[in-house]
Amino acid sequence: MVKTNKRRASLQEQPNKSAAATVACAGCHPLLASPPEGKHELSGEGEDRVEQEPERAPGIDCCAVCANDCATEVLCAGCATVIYCSEEHREEDGPNHSHVCETLRLMRAAEALPALNGGGGGGGGGAAADSKAEPQHESVLEQPPVYRGTPDGFRVPSSAGAGAGAAAAAAAGAGEAAEGAAAAAAAAAAPQEGWAAVIPPKFRAVLGGSAAGEAVEEGGAAAAAAAEGAEDKAEHPRKKARKSAVDGAAGSLKGAAAVAAAKPDSADAQLLLAAQLADRTAELTYVYTAAQALLAAGPAAKVAVAASRSGRALQLVVLGAAEDAELSDLAAWQVVAAALDTDVRVVFVGPQVPERLAGMGAQYGRVAMRFVQATYDEMASGKIAGVDPSSLDSAATVFLAFNPGFTCPDYDWGPTLDAIAARSGSGRAAGAVLVVATNTRVEALMDCELLLERGWRPAGGAEPNPYTSLQARQSGTLANDLYRKNAWLVSYQHVGEQGDEEDEQEREGGRGGRRRRRRALRVGGGGGGPRGAAGRVARALLDTLKKPFKGLMRRR
Repeated sequence: MVKTNKRRASLQEQPNKSAAATVACAGCHPLLASPPEGKHELSGEGEDRVEQEPERAPGIDCCAVCANDCATEVLCAGCATVIYCSEEHREEDGPNHSHVCETLRLMRAAEALPALNGGGGGGGGGAAADSKAEPQHESVLEQPPVYRGTPDGFRVPSSAGAGAGAAAAAAAGAGEAAEGAAAAAAAAAAPQEGWAAVIPPKFRAVLGGSAAGEAVEEGGAAAAAAAEGAEDKAEHPRKKARKSAVDGAAGSLKGAAAVAAAKPDSADAQLLLAAQLADRTAELTYVYTAAQALLAAGPAAKVAVAASRSGRALQLVVLGAAEDAELSDLAAWQVVAAALDTDVRVVFVGPQVPERLAGMGAQYGRVAMRFVQATYDEMASGKIAGVDPSSLDSAATVFLAFNPGFTCPDYDWGPTLDAIAARSGSGRAAGAVLVVATNTRVEALMDCELLLERGWRPAGGAEPNPYTSLQARQSGTLANDLYRKNAWLVSYQHVGEQGDEEDEQEREGGRGGRRRRRRALRVGGGGGGPRGAAGRVARALLDTLKKPFKGLMRRR
């Protein structure tokens, strides 16, 4: 009998905190549906083998269940992506794999479309490329006097939706009846929020349009045919060899492109449109996530309001900035200034800031930028030539961290967090504000646990991000593990480490320290939790659940 990995099974039983975590709606293309988290389950044998050989990727280069090498590979018949060593293991993994099979199939089909592989077409790619003009040294780029959105039609988000959300949050302290009534009223009055409110009209057919539903229903067979001819983009050589053996329909790509061009409502055309939207939101998620955090109720919004009222520029410090993430579309950061109607200064800091931008400054409309190739603690300590740490001092500062991996052993965030805490304690930036976006809720909870120990207090539990990337990604470590960039959002404010004070109060018989600690734990976990012996058991279970994810995060 195959021993089941109960740790992963237990994680699957945890419900999403909010129905908003699922972006899928009536008429949405299935490629844009939010993938469920933690749907890969190894056998006990597989778990042991992966722990001994961490470089194994179950379902990608070995069996998805037992992590053994496959003498004869058995592919999933639906997505032709996940491999097994036997039919028995394929059937055993069926309940888990079924949650992601359709998404994986559509991802392969989208990779086959010429417009996504430099084959032309696609509509809108040119406008997006135009918005990414490279800044010259200390450049001031000409922008329209009133910024209304990106050149390819993504609009500036309205603060009305965030205001409705804030009103609903304010009712959380009321009784159950009043809370339910207030939430219902807020939901009825709230306008569209998230991507549906800002996307160009051409994408409405795949993100809620009625025409999309019909095209998607009739297009299953066509999408499957396109998937069979998909070009493999994975780096693993065995995966490339496997797919080259099963892909035999590459010659049909030109015909599929002709059909998509002739029939805009065809399944191929709808898939192409959905894939283009997913790819574009993968670039814009950083900008719109920042705007969301600054518009919604919370400490970041308070800093933004204070800056606007005082006439000062709002300063955003983007930690760990990288070229293929936060720096992928610099001009789009004007969305933040336009949404807040205030001047914004953005400091992109991180070891992965490219050489061509390092040390430069740029101006896009009301957004001034500075690029620093260093860690924040190095920059704040004055170790970087040409960067005056005092020029970064501003009470109106919000720190942004996108998928930072605070608990990942491959990164050392300690010095940076210490440097930010030092600024908070110096009186120059008391109560520093940090916004953290993570790919999964488990990562958000792990980051929260670490930050609590360092004196950061979350404004609430991990919330689904309405501006998460719509592009589903396969982790590369576990075949059934799909995720989206910036799916969860938490805002923190630094309040200092109070452990010594609480211990002193407890020794003196006071209960203030114990109350604060319990309150912090409830907030950090996104809700109330068990206490006493039950609480210790729950925390031990959480530690057990986190173990397999640490390896996953390290190689993601």
